[in-house]
Amino acid sequence: LARLHDTLLPMYPPLFFRKDSTDALVIKEILDPEHGSAYDYHGDEFDFSLEGHEHAVLDIGAHIGVFTRYALSKGARHVTAYEPEPSNAAILRRNATPRI
Repeated sequence: LARLHDTLLPMYPPLFFRKDSTDALVIKEILDPEHGSAYDYHGDEFDFSLEGHEHAVLDIGAHIGVFTRYALSKGARHVTAYEPEPSNAAILRRNATPRI
């Protein structure tokens, strides 16, 4: 899933995550092509999508930046991401900084 997602954001480095951690679960929840993203849900009880919210997205508890990158891949022009845990924040910076 991570490598597939990388093709959507060629200007960003490959999505880095820690093996043998919960990072893979977060990636599956957000990027699963079989079931769709948990953040792009259309159902009977509620409807949630980034559609119409492309100008700015706020990612609180951004973990390693999977949702940040997902929002960018869906057309968000600006994402403000906050992650208080230092090791996650370091990976977030790595994953959310475009290559120049």
